[in-house]
Amino acid sequence: MALKLTVPGVPDFYQGTELWDFHLVDPDNRGPVDYECRAHMLAEVARFDDEDAAGRAALLAAWLAHPEDGRAKMHLTRRLLHLRRAYPRLFAEGHYEPLQAEGPYARHIVGFVRRNEEATMLVVVPRHYWALTEGGLRLPLGRAVWGATRIPRPADLAPSSWRDVLTGELGTSSMADSGFWELEAIVARFPIAVLIAPTNGRTTPADECRGAWRRPA
Repeated sequence: MALKLTVPGVPDFYQGTELWDFHLVDPDNRGPVDYECRAHMLAEVARFDDEDAAGRAALLAAWLAHPEDGRAKMHLTRRLLHLRRAYPRLFAEGHYEPLQAEGPYARHIVGFVRRNEEATMLVVVPRHYWALTEGGLRLPLGRAVWGATRIPRPADLAPSSWRDVLTGELGTSSMADSGFWELEAIVARFPIAVLIAPTNGRTTPADECRGAWRRPA
């Protein structure tokens, strides 16, 4: 889902797939959609925007403790759709640059940067991590899973103030000041990282990824 929303191209969604849906494709995936359930859950995950750092961390922990109910997926979808609305040119025209992770579990990481004059975005998504998490008994979070795995920052990309779109956290020194993004830091609270660093004097996007949809001026 994170890749679909951040790689070049137009993400395609079907109504009813906001939560987990393990049906086969058409016609097996046809059926009534419980809109009331989804509206209620959307209102619940929207609480994330109004919480302080401790409250956001608590919500993420609660959602990840029961990933099967779909709240974590809806949170990711909602925040990234808001990000696309906030940075339309970045997603329509931004340069795509794949990154090669380093370290003991580098092959389990997909990472890339997209950037233009509007902003720079880093996306980090784990892959094939079943063996790293005791068969899925724990989440792929932090140093206990990723050890010294890291992603080199492109040489022409200056340190900046990063905001994690999915956790709301500002970038730590390991994101902003060194020549690497350390996996233990950027996927400490959520197994997927989408970091944004605006340019041209724009503020970090905490408020740009929140709230109800608004028609562009």
